[in-house]
Amino acid sequence: MYTLKERDDFFNSILDNIRKSEKLIGVYLIGSSSFGFRDIYSDSDFMIAYNKDYEVSDIRNEILSFFNKDDIGYIMERKWSETIWGISLYMKNGLSSDISFGPLDELKISSNQIKVGVDTNDALKEHLEDKIYHKKEKELDLSDEGWNFMYLIRKIRIALKRNNNIYAYQLLNDARLRVMNLEGHREKQKMHEFKAYNELNKDFLK
Repeated sequence: MYTLKERDDFFNSILDNIRKSEKLIGVYLIGSSSFGFRDIYSDSDFMIAYNKDYEVSDIRNEILSFFNKDDIGYIMERKWSETIWGISLYMKNGLSSDISFGPLDELKISSNQIKVGVDTNDALKEHLEDKIYHKKEKELDLSDEGWNFMYLIRKIRIALKRNNNIYAYQLLNDARLRVMNLEGHREKQKMHEFKAYNELNKDFLK
């Protein structure tokens, strides 16, 4: 298990390498890394904008050069389009990072938790302010939630009577998530990508 210092050094070394690279324009910090990390278990998520004069494969190799091969446990690579790729890195000491990269004008901003980490010419700041694409949080339709919850409870009871326990557990989890999401909505939490259920009202969590 890594220490806080190791996590901070890992995070800062990525930012330093981005600053030094002629191929990269800058980076957005995504998720908890955009506001200082939630705790020691938080990973580092980046959305990197690169210079369109370079091939995306060159950018991929440039980003991987930031890391010592001997420290990497395993890598998952993704290709969302011809110019937007992603790398998920899991280090042997437990550190992890999700890195997406593409030309700035093609990057789509869908997270509410985002800020500029490195910006060589203020282009990322302008891009963020323009909101070329911003995924709006869906309105939560509460009109049928009472019925939906009771329907799930009925299905759970039937599954238990049939000794179909695994299915009953799945339904129970669905019912719990519905209640948690309703409470999050009541507390005016931003429910897009919301995972911090432990931060809901303490009386509710009892």
